[in-house]
Amino acid sequence: MMPPNVLVGNSPQAPVDAWKTVIGLLREFRQGVGVARNPGRQANRPGRSRYPEPETIRRVTNARPRQHGRLAHIPNDAFPRAEFGLPILYHFQGQGEPPDTVLYPLVNGTSRERMASPLILKPLALANGKAVPLIMQMLTPPLTSVDLKKGGQSLTLPATTVIRDARLASYQNSPLAGAPSGSAIEAFLRHPRVRDFRAVTR
Repeated sequence: MMPPNVLVGNSPQAPVDAWKTVIGLLREFRQGVGVARNPGRQANRPGRSRYPEPETIRRVTNARPRQHGRLAHIPNDAFPRAEFGLPILYHFQGQGEPPDTVLYPLVNGTSRERMASPLILKPLALANGKAVPLIMQMLTPPLTSVDLKKGGQSLTLPATTVIRDARLASYQNSPLAGAPSGSAIEAFLRHPRVRDFRAVTR
């Protein structure tokens, strides 16, 4: 069965450059300034995240530095980037910030060690030795629950915690605004630079 989304770039390039292009797109979507986070006040320090995970972890651990007041418009009960694969290690820098935590998939009430990403990002080789960047979304069951651990111990998450939800697409400067479902994967596939790719069909 053909995966639901197979997208390829239009510009042939060296294979390593095609790989850097497609990996760079996901990196920009997950961490890039102006997409995933605000511009920093200093050139070498990124601004605050536009994703819900930092606010959620600060809420769960009850740890927050004075200079980082609650961003009330950002949900504090969501982990949308979990859709890209788990585990995820969260490391905050600065006095008063939460301790290191790790997010794992929760399947039928049982915490699992990992969940492979449903996205395959790679260079697609062409006959002339060049390649184009390729994004392939695999058919996988949706992730519905996660387990946040500190020092190996599970933390209590809000009962309203979600991975995807329409409200995650509607707040100010949400990186997920392009996906009405509030899905990080859907939003990535609709990212302006990804929309320049063309769909492969049978």
